[in-house]
Amino acid sequence: MDKRAFHTLLNDLKDSNPDQFDLLESIQDTFDKSIKPITDSEIRALKTFPIQFIPRIETEDGEWTTKLHIWAENGVYEIVDIDPMILTHKNSLGDSVLMSLVSAATGAFTETVNYDLIKKILNTDFSYEEKQASADKEQIIVKNAIDEKDIYGQTVIDYLIDFAYGAGKYAGQAPDLQLQQLLTDFSNGTDTDIDAVPEPINYLKSME
Repeated sequence: MDKRAFHTLLNDLKDSNPDQFDLLESIQDTFDKSIKPITDSEIRALKTFPIQFIPRIETEDGEWTTKLHIWAENGVYEIVDIDPMILTHKNSLGDSVLMSLVSAATGAFTETVNYDLIKKILNTDFSYEEKQASADKEQIIVKNAIDEKDIYGQTVIDYLIDFAYGAGKYAGQAPDLQLQQLLTDFSNGTDTDIDAVPEPINYLKSME
């Protein structure tokens, strides 16, 4: 089941009915935990032959997407484990499957950050090999799905940095200290206790 429309409806209701926020939040949480966006048989098919889910699906606004993007935007965890090369596949908006999954994890539809999913993404090796042929030889190039750029030239990490620090299109948004800690530990190659309350850090400065 595609849960995006219902989440969007509940988010709009929370904005227009602040006195009912807690009730609507409870409904949203229960809905999200009880309704799965993907069936068990679809999970098996996703794990065994994911490329079957990349044909174009036309959308009402004249754009197109894929089943993989829809599942990614619904935060399906199993997306992380498929062939990284497939995760670089893009929709008509220029978003890779992995970027769509990260967008979902930062609450694009739920308005709730899924730190567990972000941590799983950051702790996964998305490298893959790609053959490149020239006139006289064939080379094997090692690439990484996490380095794939969208139409704005942003990678998944660029996007997460902007979200964590209230930069770019998230300018004015409150910093997310827990996500900052996840990113810092990712850059240092260390693990994160996502239940710990982090101190303010400056990940952007450390990347300079």
